[in-house]
Amino acid sequence: MENDILEQIRSINTNLSVYNKESKTKNVRTKESRNIQILKGDTFNNKGWAEPITDDFDTYRTFYMKYPVVKHKIDTTSNFIVSRGFSIDGEDEISRDIVTDEVDNVNSRTLLQSIATILQIDGNCFMNPKFSLKKLTNIDILDAKYMRVVPKYKMVDGKKYPILGSIAGYVAVVGGKVVKRYTAKEIIHIKHNVYGTNFYGISDLEAIKESLQTKHGIEQDVAEAIFRNASPLILWSVGDAKLNMLPSSAAISEFAQSIEDRDPGEDVFANDLVKAEVVSFNPANLDTAELVKHFDRETRLGFSESFTHGDGGNRSSGDIHVEIYHMNVKAFQQEIGDQLQLQLFRKILDMNNIDMMEKPMKERPFIKFNDMRAEDRKEQAIRFRLYTDAGMSKKTAMKIVGMEEFIAEEEINSKEQEAQEMDKLEKMSKFTNNDQNGEKDGKDKKTDKKAGDKKDSK
Repeated sequence: MENDILEQIRSINTNLSVYNKESKTKNVRTKESRNIQILKGDTFNNKGWAEPITDDFDTYRTFYMKYPVVKHKIDTTSNFIVSRGFSIDGEDEISRDIVTDEVDNVNSRTLLQSIATILQIDGNCFMNPKFSLKKLTNIDILDAKYMRVVPKYKMVDGKKYPILGSIAGYVAVVGGKVVKRYTAKEIIHIKHNVYGTNFYGISDLEAIKESLQTKHGIEQDVAEAIFRNASPLILWSVGDAKLNMLPSSAAISEFAQSIEDRDPGEDVFANDLVKAEVVSFNPANLDTAELVKHFDRETRLGFSESFTHGDGGNRSSGDIHVEIYHMNVKAFQQEIGDQLQLQLFRKILDMNNIDMMEKPMKERPFIKFNDMRAEDRKEQAIRFRLYTDAGMSKKTAMKIVGMEEFIAEEEINSKEQEAQEMDKLEKMSKFTNNDQNGEKDGKDKKTDKKAGDKKDSK
């Protein structure tokens, strides 16, 4: 009987040993795996197209769909891009009106919002504008996961090298095979977080990918530990070795099976040879709150996201982060607007036989975003008043507080005010001269009258 129990114990120990080895092998981190992943830039294959710096698109999209903090930031930024409205502006009325009419045909608000979302997730947005009778009718957004850039090449010493920044066309590649080819003129490619002459941009999520993966691993481990210990672990002892009363392995197996088969809440009845001991579990040993909080902050830093006061910052520091976030959104708006002007607006005007690049910058149509809130305007007005009260010129104060759009209007108003003041001065001068002449005429008349009175008295 003792041999049966010892054999069962050995079997349990063997299984635990195998499990522990598998667990350690599964989770082991080598020295090399702890090193930061080196991004080596675009690569080129013998099939003619360039491969992106990183193509972990499935991971990026999973982060967006599964992580609330990621989805919140990306959606919030995309909404900020368009929520305050925008318009097509530019001094050349003909170009401006053409672009405005045609962009309105493709639901420009939804288009801008989609571009902003895709750029943050994939780092690249490929679009194929469709024209009919020289009019823009639709813009197809292509999946960046499959789109590849085909650069122009040059021969050097008998070898073919890509010309950085020069594009021959684009291909859609699925499973290593080209399923569609595009000319360079057929595609609009907006790159985000681009470095130098690289043919591709980089996702915002690349900077926080490892932090998110580590955080996900921690949360999974904690969830598994809690699941395992949600109900108490009971160590059952059957028999008494001192009294030489040891049950057979068959009896132990039968007892174990009865414990497993019992319904939740059902009582267990046994004699004094069966003892139960609850193995305690201390949740405090799994307190990873600070660690998870650290990775949350890493994530939000990677997004230039503002911290809430609950994260340890005071109201002043929170306001600073909000201001930084607004500045980043404004820069993102400018980035998208510049690329649409250079690629989409230029194509639209080319279809109307207008060469946009020949026009001065101020005459080219561009997207003007209405990015100021009412409270922002109020704050601007307060700061503007402080500067001008301190003796600063209105034009300089407007530049400092970000009211450049009013400078031209202010110059016109200043000229009009100056003209009005000059007109007033001229009128006052005439009025003064008339008064002086009237006083002189009055004095002359009084003098003549006195002289006449003297003659009459004589």
